[in-house]
Amino acid sequence: SGDYYTVLPINETKTLLLLGDVSGKGLAAALVMGIVINTVKNIKNKEDLPTMIRAVDRAIKGMKFDDKYTVMFVGVVDTESMTITYINASMSDPIIITKAPGGFNLKPLESNCSLVGIIELDDVKVETRKLFYDDMILIATDGVSEVMNDEGIELGDTELFKQTLQNSAFKSAQHFVNDISDLVLDYNGDKKLRDDVTMLAVKIER
Repeated sequence: SGDYYTVLPINETKTLLLLGDVSGKGLAAALVMGIVINTVKNIKNKEDLPTMIRAVDRAIKGMKFDDKYTVMFVGVVDTESMTITYINASMSDPIIITKAPGGFNLKPLESNCSLVGIIELDDVKVETRKLFYDDMILIATDGVSEVMNDEGIELGDTELFKQTLQNSAFKSAQHFVNDISDLVLDYNGDKKLRDDVTMLAVKIER
């Protein structure tokens, strides 16, 4: 597997979220995955997301693989300012599911950075979004949104996916992940999954 994630507390109100996917599989992908996680853990200022992304980029390039790179999402959730500050380096868009009159709205955290570790990085941009109590944040690899049914339709393109996100957003993060996992398996049917499925859900609680 080339999927990885970690959650690192920064202080009492700030938490770093990391989730990503290394190209390919096997030993080389596992080595790159380990380098990414160790590089992030060794960054002293975990709120300096551009420095973090550039450090990961240098570390992967330093391994001298011709075909290895990572897509990744790094974000800092701050429960004091009620914000998430993030860089999305070509990941499937994470989603904030937030309460709205009559239900929940889905707010994507769109990609704002290129692939990490293989091409020249563009300007690394950081974005910040407001959070509210009871928001659910879903970060997932493309193994979730791109799983196909027997007709070849990707789950992420369906109303079923959106409805499940909205219908499960009131639950705990663990139960939410369980619901999405069940949906992925049911939607895939009896086929072997084409890709790894990795998810991280965060509930903003009082």
